[in-house]
Amino acid sequence: MLYNPKKIIGALGRRYGGRPFQRVRAACYDAVRLGRDLRGTLCVCLGLPAPASLDRELDTRLYHDRPEPPAKPGVVCMLDGEMNHGGLTDRLRGILTAYRETRRLGLPFYIFWTSPFPLTDYLLPATFDWRISPREISRSRANARAVVIDDMNETQSLLRLRAALRSHLNGSRPQLHLYTNADSARGDYAELYRELFVPSPALLREVERHTRILGPGYRAVATRFLTLLGDFTDWYETVLDEKESAALLDKVTAEFHKIAARFPKDSRILVTSDSRRFLEHIRHADPRIYIVEGDIGHIDLNRDRGDDTWMKTLVDQQLLMGAAEVVRMRTGRMYAGGFPRFAAEVGGTRFTDHPF
Repeated sequence: MLYNPKKIIGALGRRYGGRPFQRVRAACYDAVRLGRDLRGTLCVCLGLPAPASLDRELDTRLYHDRPEPPAKPGVVCMLDGEMNHGGLTDRLRGILTAYRETRRLGLPFYIFWTSPFPLTDYLLPATFDWRISPREISRSRANARAVVIDDMNETQSLLRLRAALRSHLNGSRPQLHLYTNADSARGDYAELYRELFVPSPALLREVERHTRILGPGYRAVATRFLTLLGDFTDWYETVLDEKESAALLDKVTAEFHKIAARFPKDSRILVTSDSRRFLEHIRHADPRIYIVEGDIGHIDLNRDRGDDTWMKTLVDQQLLMGAAEVVRMRTGRMYAGGFPRFAAEVGGTRFTDHPF
């Protein structure tokens, strides 16, 4: 049997947690990927799809050599369902990172987000119009090329993004299609988000309705169980048995009481989670708890869901942005999700990671 060091380190990190395992796991991934990523970045610089890459797969499947009229010039963040883009936060971080770099170079910037819902159902342009229609997207290789910047460490993804933009700036094709979830603009996300997005009227109505109920100074607690409790679809496939899941629920609830005890007694506590089972379990643990109703789903893996799912996801995110404090709880194999941390940064609120 062959053992994969990345998987071994990853399993240890998920089981036991702790920054040492995180650092070793990151180094392991970087070492294994370094050669491939450097080759990919070189291909990006040359304006070529890397061999055996998602760039090549997208190019083969979606692009053609038929002549087309000149396309609308610009850098386009593509979220069209042609690949797995990641969760809501992954997508938004990729957009904001790409926008920061295109803004620095003075390049036109657009967002083409059509899957599993049109982004404009929930977020609209703020300071300039980044919308681009399907008929303005060219799939001709003479007009456009796709570059994927996905699942790399921060330094490598930023280098690849900058290489792609420089190559585009010096090239002849009017459109660059970026498929990216690069998380390389931490510290700037609040400013970038405000420049790009305002809530749609429908989202704003829901946020204002919940905010009135929550009242001023509310706190927020967020959890990410992945598939552990058996009620959420994700790439991580471990499901605890009934005894283990009950013990995990009790452990998290007991720790929640400790956190809630330090919050002001007159402030409501927004609780967000990827687990409906946890939300039902915690709902009556404290009279201050507030939960936004709605379905829960993964934006990549549950594309057939409707507005009830996506509205709840966006409302949760907006409410986290407006909280006085956001606490991310995690223990054991629970995931240190980026959803609450990103929302806290954009909202300018205090964020606390609470491993226990």
